[in-house]
Amino acid sequence: MNAWLEPTLDWDQFLSTALTLVTIYVLLALFQRRLEAGLYLRDVDSLARTSVRVILLALDPLILLVMLGLFVALRPGVHGIIVLLLLVFAYRPLKEYIAGRIVRFDPGTAIGRHLIQDPHRGVINGFGLTGIYLQQEEGRTRIPYTELLHTGYTVAVDPEVRAYYHLLVTLRAAPEGEGAEGEDDGASEKTRQRRRPETNDLDLVTRQLRNRLVESPYVRRGFTIAPHAGGEGGLTLDLDVGLHRGDHVRHLIRQLRESGFEASLINR
Repeated sequence: MNAWLEPTLDWDQFLSTALTLVTIYVLLALFQRRLEAGLYLRDVDSLARTSVRVILLALDPLILLVMLGLFVALRPGVHGIIVLLLLVFAYRPLKEYIAGRIVRFDPGTAIGRHLIQDPHRGVINGFGLTGIYLQQEEGRTRIPYTELLHTGYTVAVDPEVRAYYHLLVTLRAAPEGEGAEGEDDGASEKTRQRRRPETNDLDLVTRQLRNRLVESPYVRRGFTIAPHAGGEGGLTLDLDVGLHRGDHVRHLIRQLRESGFEASLINR
Protein backbone atom coordinates (compact mmCIF):
# COMPACT_ATOMS: atom_id res chain seq x y z
CA MET A 1 0.00 0.00 0.00
CA ASN A 2 1.30 3.44 -0.90
CA ALA A 3 2.46 5.59 1.98
CA TRP A 4 0.03 8.41 1.07
CA LEU A 5 -2.89 6.01 1.56
CA GLU A 6 -1.80 5.14 5.10
CA PRO A 7 -3.95 6.66 7.91
CA THR A 8 -2.19 9.53 9.69
CA LEU A 9 -4.88 10.15 12.32
CA ASP A 10 -7.07 8.06 14.62
CA TRP A 11 -10.67 8.63 15.68
CA ASP A 12 -9.72 9.82 19.19
CA GLN A 13 -7.61 12.63 17.74
CA PHE A 14 -10.35 13.47 15.24
CA LEU A 15 -13.05 13.70 17.92
CA SER A 16 -10.90 15.65 20.39
CA THR A 17 -10.00 18.20 17.71
CA ALA A 18 -13.66 18.52 16.68
CA LEU A 19 -14.71 19.02 20.31
CA THR A 20 -12.08 21.72 20.86
CA LEU A 21 -13.04 23.67 17.72
CA VAL A 22 -16.77 23.44 18.45
CA THR A 23 -16.23 24.57 22.06
CA ILE A 24 -14.29 27.66 20.91
CA TYR A 25 -17.02 28.49 18.38
CA VAL A 26 -19.85 28.07 20.91
CA LEU A 27 -18.11 30.27 23.50
CA LEU A 28 -17.57 33.04 20.96
CA ALA A 29 -21.18 32.73 19.75
CA LEU A 30 -22.46 33.02 23.34
CA PHE A 31 -20.28 36.08 23.90
CA GLN A 32 -21.65 37.67 20.72
CA ARG A 33 -25.22 36.94 21.86
CA ARG A 34 -24.46 38.57 25.21
CA LEU A 35 -23.20 41.68 23.38
CA GLU A 36 -26.40 41.76 21.33
CA ALA A 37 -28.45 41.43 24.53
CA GLY A 38 -27.04 44.71 25.85
CA LEU A 39 -23.58 44.06 27.29
CA TYR A 40 -21.51 47.22 26.79
CA LEU A 41 -17.71 47.18 27.14
CA ARG A 42 -17.24 50.96 27.06
CA ASP A 43 -13.91 51.88 25.39
CA VAL A 44 -13.38 48.49 23.72
CA ASP A 45 -17.01 47.82 22.82
CA SER A 46 -16.70 48.62 19.12
CA LEU A 47 -13.44 46.66 18.79
CA ALA A 48 -14.90 43.66 20.64
CA ARG A 49 -18.06 43.56 18.49
CA THR A 50 -16.12 43.84 15.24
CA SER A 51 -13.52 41.26 16.29
CA VAL A 52 -16.05 38.67 17.44
CA ARG A 53 -18.14 39.09 14.28
CA VAL A 54 -15.12 38.72 11.96
CA ILE A 55 -13.67 35.78 13.91
CA LEU A 56 -16.99 33.88 13.87
CA LEU A 57 -17.46 34.50 10.14
CA ALA A 58 -13.93 33.24 9.42
CA LEU A 59 -14.02 30.41 11.97
CA ASP A 60 -17.14 28.83 10.50
CA PRO A 61 -15.62 27.82 7.09
CA LEU A 62 -12.21 27.25 8.70
CA ILE A 63 -13.66 24.60 11.02
CA LEU A 64 -15.37 22.96 8.05
CA LEU A 65 -12.11 22.82 6.06
CA VAL A 66 -10.12 21.48 9.02
CA MET A 67 -12.67 18.77 9.76
CA LEU A 68 -12.79 17.70 6.11
CA GLY A 69 -8.99 17.49 6.06
CA LEU A 70 -8.91 15.45 9.26
CA PHE A 71 -11.68 13.21 7.95
CA VAL A 72 -9.59 12.45 4.86
CA ALA A 73 -6.53 11.80 7.06
CA LEU A 74 -8.41 9.00 8.85
CA ARG A 75 -8.58 6.89 5.68
CA PRO A 76 -7.12 8.88 2.78
CA GLY A 77 -8.29 6.57 -0.01
CA VAL A 78 -11.93 5.98 0.89
CA HIS A 79 -12.58 9.23 2.70
CA GLY A 80 -10.85 11.25 0.00
CA ILE A 81 -13.25 9.85 -2.62
CA ILE A 82 -16.22 10.57 -0.35
CA VAL A 83 -15.15 14.19 0.17
CA LEU A 84 -14.51 14.64 -3.55
CA LEU A 85 -18.00 13.38 -4.40
CA LEU A 86 -19.52 15.68 -1.77
CA LEU A 87 -17.72 18.68 -3.27
CA VAL A 88 -18.92 17.79 -6.77
CA PHE A 89 -22.58 17.26 -5.87
CA ALA A 90 -22.71 20.18 -3.41
CA TYR A 91 -21.01 22.66 -5.74
CA ARG A 92 -23.97 25.05 -6.01
CA PRO A 93 -24.71 25.23 -2.25
CA LEU A 94 -20.99 25.62 -1.52
CA LYS A 95 -20.78 28.44 -4.04
CA GLU A 96 -23.67 30.22 -2.30
CA TYR A 97 -22.12 29.55 1.11
CA ILE A 98 -18.78 31.12 0.09
CA ALA A 99 -20.60 34.09 -1.46
CA GLY A 100 -22.52 34.44 1.81
CA ARG A 101 -19.29 34.73 3.77
CA ILE A 102 -18.18 37.53 1.44
CA VAL A 103 -21.50 39.39 1.78
CA ARG A 104 -21.58 39.04 5.56
CA PHE A 105 -18.05 40.38 5.95
CA ASP A 106 -19.58 43.71 4.93
CA PRO A 107 -20.38 45.36 8.30
CA GLY A 108 -23.36 47.11 6.70
CA THR A 109 -25.25 43.86 6.14
CA ALA A 110 -26.69 43.42 9.62
CA ILE A 111 -30.13 42.29 10.75
CA GLY A 112 -32.48 45.28 10.89
CA ARG A 113 -30.71 47.27 8.17
CA HIS A 114 -32.57 48.39 5.04
CA LEU A 115 -31.27 46.65 1.93
CA ILE A 116 -32.01 47.61 -1.67
CA GLN A 117 -31.38 45.12 -4.47
CA ASP A 118 -33.41 45.76 -7.60
CA PRO A 119 -36.29 44.88 -7.64
CA HIS A 120 -36.24 44.02 -3.92
CA ARG A 121 -36.32 46.52 -1.07
CA GLY A 122 -36.81 45.67 2.58
CA VAL A 123 -35.30 45.02 5.99
CA ILE A 124 -32.72 42.28 6.50
CA ASN A 125 -34.57 39.66 8.52
CA GLY A 126 -32.00 36.87 8.72
CA PHE A 127 -29.09 35.03 7.14
CA GLY A 128 -29.31 31.51 5.75
CA LEU A 129 -26.51 29.25 4.55
CA THR A 130 -27.25 30.01 0.89
CA GLY A 131 -29.30 33.22 0.93
CA ILE A 132 -30.30 36.36 2.78
CA TYR A 133 -33.88 36.89 4.02
CA LEU A 134 -35.50 40.23 3.35
CA GLN A 135 -38.73 41.35 5.05
CA GLN A 136 -40.90 43.31 2.62
CA GLU A 137 -44.44 44.65 2.82
CA GLU A 138 -45.73 41.72 0.77
CA GLY A 139 -43.85 39.13 2.82
CA ARG A 140 -40.49 37.51 3.42
CA THR A 141 -38.17 37.12 0.43
CA ARG A 142 -35.04 34.99 0.07
CA ILE A 143 -32.26 36.35 -2.17
CA PRO A 144 -29.30 34.08 -3.08
CA TYR A 145 -25.93 35.46 -2.04
CA THR A 146 -24.49 35.05 -5.54
CA GLU A 147 -27.29 37.23 -6.90
CA LEU A 148 -26.37 39.99 -4.43
CA LEU A 149 -22.74 39.86 -5.54
CA HIS A 150 -23.63 39.68 -9.23
CA THR A 151 -26.15 42.54 -9.36
CA GLY A 152 -24.90 44.57 -6.40
CA TYR A 153 -26.87 45.97 -3.46
CA THR A 154 -27.24 49.09 -1.33
CA VAL A 155 -27.57 49.22 2.44
CA ALA A 156 -29.67 52.24 3.36
CA VAL A 157 -29.31 54.03 6.68
CA ASP A 158 -32.48 53.87 8.77
CA PRO A 159 -33.45 57.47 9.60
CA GLU A 160 -35.07 56.28 12.84
CA VAL A 161 -31.75 55.05 14.25
CA ARG A 162 -29.99 57.74 16.27
CA ALA A 163 -27.99 58.03 19.44
CA TYR A 164 -29.86 60.90 21.17
CA TYR A 165 -33.33 60.48 22.66
CA HIS A 166 -35.98 62.36 24.57
CA LEU A 167 -37.66 60.24 27.26
CA LEU A 168 -40.63 60.95 29.47
CA VAL A 169 -39.89 59.45 32.88
CA THR A 170 -42.60 58.99 35.52
CA LEU A 171 -42.17 57.57 39.00
CA ARG A 172 -44.52 54.63 39.48
CA ALA A 173 -46.87 54.93 42.40
CA ALA A 174 -45.88 52.67 45.29
CA PRO A 175 -48.18 49.65 45.84
CA GLU A 176 -50.77 50.11 48.58
CA GLY A 177 -49.33 49.40 51.97
CA GLU A 178 -45.72 49.92 50.87
CA GLY A 179 -43.77 52.63 52.62
CA ALA A 180 -41.39 53.47 55.36
CA GLU A 181 -43.79 52.22 58.09
CA GLY A 182 -43.84 48.71 56.61
CA GLU A 183 -40.05 48.40 56.40
CA ASP A 184 -37.98 46.32 58.74
CA ASP A 185 -35.97 48.28 61.26
CA GLY A 186 -33.05 46.03 60.36
CA ALA A 187 -33.06 46.91 56.66
CA SER A 188 -29.57 47.36 55.24
CA GLU A 189 -28.22 50.80 54.42
CA LYS A 190 -28.05 49.84 50.71
CA THR A 191 -31.75 48.91 50.76
CA ARG A 192 -32.61 52.24 52.41
CA GLN A 193 -30.66 54.16 49.77
CA ARG A 194 -32.48 52.40 46.94
CA ARG A 195 -35.92 52.83 48.58
CA ARG A 196 -38.62 54.38 46.41
CA PRO A 197 -38.71 58.14 47.12
CA GLU A 198 -41.88 60.05 47.90
CA THR A 199 -43.66 61.19 44.73
CA ASN A 200 -43.86 64.81 45.89
CA ASP A 201 -40.12 65.19 46.50
CA LEU A 202 -38.80 66.57 43.22
CA ASP A 203 -35.19 66.91 44.32
CA LEU A 204 -35.02 63.39 45.73
CA VAL A 205 -36.56 61.80 42.64
CA THR A 206 -34.31 63.79 40.31
CA ARG A 207 -31.25 62.79 42.31
CA GLN A 208 -32.24 59.12 42.26
CA LEU A 209 -32.84 59.20 38.50
CA ARG A 210 -29.49 60.96 37.98
CA ASN A 211 -27.74 58.25 40.01
CA ARG A 212 -29.33 55.50 37.89
CA LEU A 213 -28.18 57.23 34.71
CA VAL A 214 -24.63 57.69 35.99
CA GLU A 215 -24.49 53.98 36.88
CA SER A 216 -25.84 52.88 33.49
CA PRO A 217 -23.17 51.72 31.00
CA TYR A 218 -25.35 52.83 28.06
CA VAL A 219 -25.55 56.56 28.84
CA ARG A 220 -23.16 59.25 27.62
CA ARG A 221 -22.22 62.18 29.79
CA GLY A 222 -24.15 65.41 29.52
CA PHE A 223 -27.77 64.24 29.91
CA THR A 224 -30.35 66.74 31.17
CA ILE A 225 -33.31 66.23 33.52
CA ALA A 226 -36.14 68.74 33.88
CA PRO A 227 -39.67 68.70 35.35
CA HIS A 228 -42.34 67.96 32.76
CA ALA A 229 -45.12 70.53 32.49
CA GLY A 230 -48.58 69.02 32.86
CA GLY A 231 -47.46 65.65 34.25
CA GLU A 232 -50.29 63.55 35.68
CA GLY A 233 -50.40 60.47 37.89
CA GLY A 234 -47.22 61.25 39.83
CA LEU A 235 -44.03 63.17 39.33
CA THR A 236 -42.96 63.32 35.66
CA LEU A 237 -39.59 64.34 34.26
CA ASP A 238 -38.22 65.16 30.81
CA LEU A 239 -34.96 63.38 30.07
CA ASP A 240 -32.67 64.25 27.16
CA VAL A 241 -29.99 61.59 26.95
CA GLY A 242 -27.24 60.49 24.57
CA LEU A 243 -26.47 56.77 24.26
CA HIS A 244 -23.33 55.03 23.08
CA ARG A 245 -25.37 53.00 20.57
CA GLY A 246 -28.83 53.62 19.15
CA ASP A 247 -30.07 50.13 20.06
CA HIS A 248 -29.26 50.72 23.75
CA VAL A 249 -32.43 52.73 24.29
CA ARG A 250 -34.58 49.68 25.01
CA HIS A 251 -32.04 48.42 27.56
CA LEU A 252 -32.02 51.81 29.30
CA ILE A 253 -35.84 51.85 29.46
CA ARG A 254 -35.77 48.37 30.99
CA GLN A 255 -33.21 49.45 33.58
CA LEU A 256 -35.28 52.46 34.57
CA ARG A 257 -38.41 50.31 34.96
CA GLU A 258 -36.49 47.94 37.22
CA SER A 259 -35.61 50.98 39.36
CA GLY A 260 -39.24 52.02 39.79
CA PHE A 261 -39.59 54.46 36.89
CA GLU A 262 -41.87 54.29 33.87
CA ALA A 263 -40.05 55.55 30.77
CA SER A 264 -41.42 56.17 27.29
CA LEU A 265 -39.73 57.42 24.14
CA ILE A 266 -40.99 60.80 22.89
CA ASN A 267 -40.43 61.95 19.32
CA ARG A 268 -39.71 65.66 18.94
